[in-house]
Amino acid sequence: MPNRGFYGFSTAGETSIIDTSGVDLTAGGSYSASGVYSTSTADKAFDNSTAANANAWMYGTNTNQWIQCQLATPIPITRIAIRNGAPQTANRAVKDGRVEGSFDGITFVKIPVIGVMGGALLRDVDEFTLANSTGTAPPVQTLFLNNVINYGYYRIVCLDNYGDAYMAIAEIEMMTSASIVQTVYGR
Repeated sequence: MPNRGFYGFSTAGETSIIDTSGVDLTAGGSYSASGVYSTSTADKAFDNSTAANANAWMYGTNTNQWIQCQLATPIPITRIAIRNGAPQTANRAVKDGRVEGSFDGITFVKIPVIGVMGGALLRDVDEFTLANSTGTAPPVQTLFLNNVINYGYYRIVCLDNYGDAYMAIAEIEMMTSASIVQTVYGR
């Protein structure tokens, strides 16, 4: 299997990750969510921008929502960074959730979270709580996953937020544990 590296996502091919065999791992991927608010679509959480609202995925319900990425080339994602938007939107941030993987986009299985960084707390291996010692949303949290399976779909299930009527994520970054091979910006 080729050595694959950091897998960053964005819309319109702004970021491309090339493996050692020359395959573009981002070409043909897509993003979706359980719902969206206005123009705050799922792809906004993968566009390399952490600006509040205009460049975030947002939905008008604050519990039991999901956002997912379908990869063009299935790979084992082992780290996910979730970034909140501006401080005024911190109450919209994911507080409790889980990570799931799927081969077909229909049947999902929980992926164990084995570690956290950036103020996140691990509730158990299936679910996490993202909060710092004061109980507020940290600006970025990184989840470390126990995953060696080449899933084609990765989903973050947002079980609860910090009390706002809306759920929002400014940016999601997904990574493999392999070393960085090549990153091409602005194709």
